[in-house]
Amino acid sequence: MPKSQHNWASKGGALDKLAQKGPIGELPRDCQLVGVGASKSTIRKRPKKKFICQKLMLALIDIAKDEGNLSWEKKYRNALYCSDQMITGNGRGHCKYCKHRFCTICVSICKADRINRLFPVLVEWPEPQFVTLTIKAKKHWDLKTHVKAVLEAFGTILKRKRKKATRKSGLPYIGIRALEANFNPIAKTYNPHFHLIMYNAEMARDIRKDWIKYWDDEKIAAPYLQQASRIKDLNHHLKETMKYGTKIFTDPTMNKGKSKNSSFMVYIAAMHEINKAFDGSRLFSTFGFKQPTTGVRIDSGPNVTDAQYWQYESSICDYVNIQTGQKLTHWAPNCEMIDLLTQKMDVESK
Repeated sequence: MPKSQHNWASKGGALDKLAQKGPIGELPRDCQLVGVGASKSTIRKRPKKKFICQKLMLALIDIAKDEGNLSWEKKYRNALYCSDQMITGNGRGHCKYCKHRFCTICVSICKADRINRLFPVLVEWPEPQFVTLTIKAKKHWDLKTHVKAVLEAFGTILKRKRKKATRKSGLPYIGIRALEANFNPIAKTYNPHFHLIMYNAEMARDIRKDWIKYWDDEKIAAPYLQQASRIKDLNHHLKETMKYGTKIFTDPTMNKGKSKNSSFMVYIAAMHEINKAFDGSRLFSTFGFKQPTTGVRIDSGPNVTDAQYWQYESSICDYVNIQTGQKLTHWAPNCEMIDLLTQKMDVESK
């Protein structure tokens, strides 16, 4: 088989050929795929993530259109078509990804990758602590400025600690941090905040004190809101730290779903404001230690002789085999999920 035909199935823009109808002979059964691909368990979850991503992106596209923001409309359209096509072979699934941080598919992949890399490191820490650092909530027109401010504040605190460490007055801070912003639908405000996992209790206490001291104003950084606690379930707190950006589903009563009458909503306009505020900022980082790598990058995987080609069909919420018409997983959203992503989507509150 010519090399160009041998590799087109998984590299770059050539994936759009999968959407074109043609004779079965145009789709080679043996090809060479890029990377390790997704496992069978991940493939089974993909239609659900694709369904959620598509509904969110369509709504965000409308928000960007109404705003006259062509740049963000293009970004959301790019995410809309993320993982539209899939090639399976050797028990793995291969897609082309948009790699946007607001894409539910790409975020889940990034989250799983980081958890797998960091867990073996963090589990060796003597007394890991979960820390939340926050400031006063802001309106959407102040959000971008205050996201920049909290990032500068955290960076300054780390630099000061490293300088002290060079003078042999303690160790530099060791931990991981993730930046988030949640929307309060009652007050119409956003609270940019950090979730941290710190090396031990002493570092957790110190960074909490440094954060309060930096702002030097209880109206901005109230001490009682800066929390630190010992981690009992590392896997749970890693997932909590890796939420990456903002929540999709929000309780309009701000009771975190604890009320019997609570019903979640999707505040899509607020999500757009958070996406804009975070644009260009680094939401996740490690400090005081080197983040483990994924190892040697795999540019090409083994040859597969059982390649199958799938196209996502939004009308049935599943991937369909281009050659046979067979459904990939037979997954379908329930009525509650459909309602949440259609009737319970707020396009105005921000």
